[in-house]
Amino acid sequence: MSAVKRTIAPMLGILLAGSLMVGCSNKAQSNKPDFSGVDEVCNLATYECYYHNVADGSKDASGIFAPLLNTGYKKLWIEYDGVAKIGIDFSDGVKVEDPNAENVVKVHIPDAKVLEVSVDRDSMTDPITESGFFTEITLEEKTTAFEQAQKEMRETAEKNKALLNQATERAKQVIEGYIINVGNTIGQEYTVEFV
Repeated sequence: MSAVKRTIAPMLGILLAGSLMVGCSNKAQSNKPDFSGVDEVCNLATYECYYHNVADGSKDASGIFAPLLNTGYKKLWIEYDGVAKIGIDFSDGVKVEDPNAENVVKVHIPDAKVLEVSVDRDSMTDPITESGFFTEITLEEKTTAFEQAQKEMRETAEKNKALLNQATERAKQVIEGYIINVGNTIGQEYTVEFV
């Protein structure tokens, strides 16, 4: 055997072994599940509930001329549509554990909550106002009425336990599907257990 063949043969053997080890290394790494996308999955599981709301405010007439001129009397009415987003807040402690020996993946999630209440500005009607003599409704009063209506809308959504429970169950279904799909991509069959 020539010196060149004796040099090439061991080099080919080393390269072949190295490429097999790289393949094994990549395969071992690919069997470890990556659940880092669970935060995006939580966003996908968010419910959007549409509602119609009314901002209103009123003040009775006051002052010495109130009986005669209705001074101080104010009434305001604004209608609008909005959206209440309900779901799981990832930052509240969503945690996905690595699979155990039986391929059970434990998931810790908080209960769903109202994440945001927003207004469709295009749906807002022109304010309907009524006031007594020498009385105006100020921008501050309009803003206060609107903020109060938004606060009441959030409180109503937060008290709707059936809706919050539906959002929690929806989040569980979406997260479970995500984990099972992650397992399928690496050839594993996972069972999901919510803690």
